[in-house]
Amino acid sequence: MYDHDYAELGKAREKRAVSGLVTRLKDVNNNYQANLAGKALGEIGEPAAVEPLIQTFVYGSRNYGISEIPRALGKLGDKRAIEPLREALKAPPQNMQWDLRSAAFESLLMLKAPGIYEKRLPN
Repeated sequence: MYDHDYAELGKAREKRAVSGLVTRLKDVNNNYQANLAGKALGEIGEPAAVEPLIQTFVYGSRNYGISEIPRALGKLGDKRAIEPLREALKAPPQNMQWDLRSAAFESLLMLKAPGIYEKRLPN
């Protein structure tokens, strides 16, 4: 698929594409396409995508280019994403790209995570 194909699937909220997009998430050698797939899954809004997105976020490469994965989790609104996102933010800042760190925090805000304002996360 081409970059714009992912965007179109997301805009169309094409639920039939979920299975193929989840497969793209699991491609550990291509963060770029996994990121595009994650963004499309968030826009489609299919609850079945939550667990694969969490798995990709937790166990995938965080070197670069996956900031849409936590954003998708925020858009999907499933509270199961809160703890993995919180755990990721406990890592020292130098161990996580700033765009990914910001996306994880943004996702926690979208999820209305309890205590997000009271408890200071590491910076």
